[in-house]
Amino acid sequence: MVFDDEHFVKLSIHAQIPTLDIWAEAASVAYKVFLGDEAVPKQRQLMTFFNNAFNAPIRFSEARCKKVLPLAFAAYQEGLPTHYTKAYHEGRVVIRNQEI
Repeated sequence: MVFDDEHFVKLSIHAQIPTLDIWAEAASVAYKVFLGDEAVPKQRQLMTFFNNAFNAPIRFSEARCKKVLPLAFAAYQEGLPTHYTKAYHEGRVVIRNQEI
């Protein structure tokens, strides 16, 4: 890999990529240490902390969707005829997406 920008001139970086066997073995060991039967309570506590810390945006997104999705369905269904074509449906979805 060659790195070239205004601060560095053609800095070559050499990295050795491990084989799939090594990746699999490392993942297996990491799983046993942090999540498996060999994990001590302090390690489990640390993993729970990281999980909670990094899942905050996901939890926020899920909460926001749970709040907004019923409103979106209600807006879509407002004035909806009993039978309609696919083109009508797609047009209505586009309109409602622009409103959200």
